[in-house]
Amino acid sequence: HCFARSFCATHPDICPRFTAPSYVPMEPILLDSSGIRSIINNLKRSSSCGIDGITSKFLQATAEYSSILLNLIFTKSLNSSSLPKDWKTGKVIPLHKSGDTHNPQNYRPISLTSIPCKIFEHVIFSHLVNFLESNKFFHSSQHGFRKTFSCETQLATFLQ
Repeated sequence: HCFARSFCATHPDICPRFTAPSYVPMEPILLDSSGIRSIINNLKRSSSCGIDGITSKFLQATAEYSSILLNLIFTKSLNSSSLPKDWKTGKVIPLHKSGDTHNPQNYRPISLTSIPCKIFEHVIFSHLVNFLESNKFFHSSQHGFRKTFSCETQLATFLQ
């Protein structure tokens, strides 16, 4: 109950209103097994798995076949606008921050989600960011959460 009290409240203004200018429509996401295999091969072997029990070690050991199967699942998910049930559920575990290990306040919850779902999210994220970047969606002053930009590049721009 400690986690629920601390992390379940939502502020009413958490999602500001945003009016986006019109852009060209985003092209459909095209998936290919070789791209998925590349993502699998770059996974951290120590990644914890979700409730589906699929580990990064397993995916890497079977990358040639797993990438083909995941490509089929991802394509079906995109076409049907649905996800496998296990991908929607996280395994929440407490992670000790510091201090007394017997005090629940010294823990924070982390959610372990499905590794195949993380791969799918990576594919969609990459496609979306490429689309937004190519359509100049981001303001030139935005440095946070962008590839090749950082706090340092923001500071360098500010100091010039």
